[in-house]
Amino acid sequence: MKLHKYYLGLSLMVLILFSASQTLADEGIGYQEQNNVVTLTVDDLTIMVNAGGQVPKFHYQLESGLSFNIMFKLLAEFYDFNDDGVFQYNETNVWGSEPPAIGEIRYNTILALPSIIWEFSGFEAEEVEETTVAVHFNFTSINILDPFYAGLELAIVAHLYFEDQTINGYQLEGGRELKFDLIVKNWPWQKDDSKLAIRFDISTDNDEDEIEQEPGKPIDTGSNTTGMEQKAKHTEDVKQAVSINHDDVEGYFAYATQSQNRINNEYQTMGVEASYCTDEDNIQYYLCFEHFDDELIYDPSIGSIDSETAGTTSLFFISFGSLIVLAIYFYRKKRN
Repeated sequence: MKLHKYYLGLSLMVLILFSASQTLADEGIGYQEQNNVVTLTVDDLTIMVNAGGQVPKFHYQLESGLSFNIMFKLLAEFYDFNDDGVFQYNETNVWGSEPPAIGEIRYNTILALPSIIWEFSGFEAEEVEETTVAVHFNFTSINILDPFYAGLELAIVAHLYFEDQTINGYQLEGGRELKFDLIVKNWPWQKDDSKLAIRFDISTDNDEDEIEQEPGKPIDTGSNTTGMEQKAKHTEDVKQAVSINHDDVEGYFAYATQSQNRINNEYQTMGVEASYCTDEDNIQYYLCFEHFDDELIYDPSIGSIDSETAGTTSLFFISFGSLIVLAIYFYRKKRN
């Protein structure tokens, strides 16, 4: 009888420990919108997406202290004169030394985001047993002040999932990673063989944090290398990442090495490259896309890998294993 009571107590201890490790995972996703600022919360994570200031900004923050920003800054048509596949600032003169034809009008190939007015769509939430397991929303351009780009259509379509997802080979961390699709329609090309670059500025709110484009090689954000953009090194994976390291937590801005480009009324998968520079405060990161006819669809993301969360899981299995060892020990002792 005493042995049965012992195992009953042991089982209760295991159940209590397992329940404690699952408590935070039962609350789902919280969401709200106010004045074109969307706030999402999951456990110790807060993500804010702000398009009210006309320049879309993604703010990612954990209670552990990780805090960084991704700002969608501009779009630029460029001609790849040095044939390295990526953007350099001196390539925004897509005509090179070619003189304009008689009566030809040339326009600025850079569209800065402050000239765009955005509209919030509202939320589409997915519920399972009164728990929000996914939230979707988008910001859509409704007015572009530069008349040359008046016909351009832009959309930022965001998704946050409570559980892990794999979408077209792109793996998403549940409850930790915000995926946002970029949709660009009717870009007014000035040449038929140029490319498009989309710039994101990456910054951290903690001066001691390190940002890495390559593992183990921090970028010197205090220098100014604008105009000397270098090509980003990619791995063989579909998903690439720029890391923001804060103590034992790693945040990231991630992106795929492929996009959907509409050419001759058909969507084709095209390669994506990147280049970057620094301006003493931010990293200017340029995602570079092949020429397309009327639409580009692309999906980067922001997220984090929290070793404390992994540690909680490890603690459960270590503790569970310890209890098993203790059970065997006392059982053998009882028999002896």
